[in-house]
Amino acid sequence: MDKSSAPGMRLFARKILLFMVVQGFIWTGIVALYIRYETTNSEGFGKGYLAAAIDKHNRLAQRPFPRIVFVGGSNLAFGLDSAEIERSLGYYTVNMGLDLSLGLDFMLREIEPFLARGDVVVISPEYEEFIDMYPGRVTTLFPEATNYPHAIRFFSYKHLALFIDQGLVVIGGVTRAAIRFLTDGVSSEQRVDNPYVRSAFNEYGDITRHHDLRRRNITITQFGSPSPESITRAIDRLNQFHDRCRREGIAVFYSYPPIVRGQLQAYSEVIHDIASNLTKRLHFPILDTPEAMSFAIDYMFDHEYHLSFEGKQIRTNHLIASLRKELRPGNTSEF
Repeated sequence: MDKSSAPGMRLFARKILLFMVVQGFIWTGIVALYIRYETTNSEGFGKGYLAAAIDKHNRLAQRPFPRIVFVGGSNLAFGLDSAEIERSLGYYTVNMGLDLSLGLDFMLREIEPFLARGDVVVISPEYEEFIDMYPGRVTTLFPEATNYPHAIRFFSYKHLALFIDQGLVVIGGVTRAAIRFLTDGVSSEQRVDNPYVRSAFNEYGDITRHHDLRRRNITITQFGSPSPESITRAIDRLNQFHDRCRREGIAVFYSYPPIVRGQLQAYSEVIHDIASNLTKRLHFPILDTPEAMSFAIDYMFDHEYHLSFEGKQIRTNHLIASLRKELRPGNTSEF
């Protein structure tokens, strides 16, 4: 290297070092404000909707065997009376349902280490898991890991690749929260009509706060079109999960998510394409059909997957009847 260029290189190195130090201070401040925002917000860190994962995992780890574990998104959070299932079937019940955008792969990964012989697993994923939601969304996975750091154990290398690919989304979210804390502060009042907080769940993992709330307007969201590859990816993962469970003496069942009847009618081709593939290729029993799990809008709360109190009672009774038939003595060898 030319000696004359050495001072220039040293100057450049000092500037890079200074830049990195300044950036470090800036990001230390932003992260501190973000944590401050989340910890002081009554609906934020440790208290928000995704923080319910802490209680769900505690119950999953502590309940005696045998158990019925429900796996899926918010259709389960809003759609089960787990206490009635436990009373009727005699299994300790754990409702792990939280958010569809955690992705089917994550949902299965987070329960696999806790299952044991004699357990029963009922998987009820939303239809989007067969379209584009299988790997989850960074905008949900990151807050999940923030609220429940142990969740990182259940990330696959594909999840980590997702974080790298969409890292700017995470950075943007952290920055906006920090700015919000500086400009607006936070509210110390937790709304009693908000079912999207940790305190809205009961000990089983069911949301109960909406039971006495008025039904809200529901907008039918648009489904994308699944590809053969996206359907195959989800079904292969479900079969892989079942095959492992079967070897360990764990029964697995599939149940369609409840959906507003208008959604079923509007996207009949998409839904029945998924259902047809499940019927032909799934290795374990299916408890119902899309039609059986379609509900009039009067039985929905605020979303096409979210049942009202009356709707969840109908679905719960259906699941109890179906599971009682499947779990009768002498029938478990089929799992």
